[in-house]
Amino acid sequence: KAIMSLDGIEPEAGLTTYHAEEATINRMVIARAGQLIVAADHTKVGRTGFFRFHPLGQEILLVTDRQVSEEAVAALEQAQVTVITTK
Repeated sequence: KAIMSLDGIEPEAGLTTYHAEEATINRMVIARAGQLIVAADHTKVGRTGFFRFHPLGQEILLVTDRQVSEEAVAALEQAQVTVITTK
């Protein structure tokens, strides 16, 4: 398992960052992880960074805060992302 943060998660763009070096490292980590846990507050949901490092899919678990919109959660779940909101 790998736990990471990011600059943006969006159904079409996938997991993104603003830094090329970070995207490269994240790709290497993900390649070795069986499951990916993403910790990101609601401001990252629906945002897109410059560099995509992974598409969305069922191996991703997103842990976010309760301020994330229901529409955003539905779109991510449709892209097979499991979404957990915290208190």
